[in-house]
Amino acid sequence: MSLVGGLLGLALSFPAVIFFPSEVTQYFPGLEVSRTTALVGLAVSLAVGLLAGIIPACQASRVQIASALRKVG
Repeated sequence: MSLVGGLLGLALSFPAVIFFPSEVTQYFPGLEVSRTTALVGLAVSLAVGLLAGIIPACQASRVQIASALRKVG
């Protein structure tokens, strides 16, 4: 899901740079969507998504199932 979000952001960045060059460079001087920028953006998106899924999963794996069910009801 994070990869899809990264791809969507990447897909929207190209038209923004092409159709609104003066507005984009006004707020982000020196912005260039190169292959390196795209790969770094996708890698960061994927890493954040993986960490957002792995950290809670590891925390949940430490809980004893029987005691957690007793606490819930």
